[in-house]
Amino acid sequence: MSIKIEVTSREVLDVLSQYLELAENPRKVMDAIGATLDNQVSNRFETETDPDGVPWAPWMQSTVDSYPREGFKAGNGTVLDRYGDLLDHRGWSVDDTSVTYGLTEIYGAFHEFGTKDMVRRGILMSDPDTGELGSADQEAILATIYDNLGFLME
Repeated sequence: MSIKIEVTSREVLDVLSQYLELAENPRKVMDAIGATLDNQVSNRFETETDPDGVPWAPWMQSTVDSYPREGFKAGNGTVLDRYGDLLDHRGWSVDDTSVTYGLTEIYGAFHEFGTKDMVRRGILMSDPDTGELGSADQEAILATIYDNLGFLME
């Protein structure tokens, strides 16, 4: 399963276009953007917040009751990171004009979008209906592009 998110921020796209016109190796900035997104996602697991900074809902009591006690002792025991599987199975790939970032565990989509029985706990998107990135993610991507653009202009 894959989820496609397209950045529609005019500012991000304009700066990225400027970079791509100057870059001899555009994959460098695409890889840096992937690393930036990865850092943003990793931070969400530490802060247990979505892309807009809203705290993830705690586990429902029925979820806590259904987990084996040894799971809590062996794992991290935090929301979305009970065993570390979701956080450990993320990554990105790049080409000259795009970055593909994602979670390889299928249940990542359940958290991203929510289900009829589970509240949404956003990991990648601010708005799952539009695929919009959070403002902090967009700012981080812009900073990454500007950092790389600065190397080209020196």
